[in-house]
Amino acid sequence: MAEFVGIGASRGGATWLSFMGMHGHDQVIALVLESPYDSIASTVDPAMHGALPLIFQKYDTNGIQPRDKIASIPKDLPILIVCVKDDRRVPFIKQKYAINQ
Repeated sequence: MAEFVGIGASRGGATWLSFMGMHGHDQVIALVLESPYDSIASTVDPAMHGALPLIFQKYDTNGIQPRDKIASIPKDLPILIVCVKDDRRVPFIKQKYAINQ
């Protein structure tokens, strides 16, 4: 059986966190994520929250959020998270939540 490493940046990294928390997968042996966020809403100014469904046409405010799935990721799965503290798109504090889980 083939093994692979999941790689994702920003939204792709957040998707990997959600996927692995919901489904896991024996063939995924590690994750390499660049600037994943804990939720889309947390990366956007609160004044803009009402506009999220307009900006992201398929955004569901009640949808899956990485922060709700992180705790279910297998604890023995190696995860490398690459980010910078002065990231203007995904603030470090929003990535820190994912890192600390």
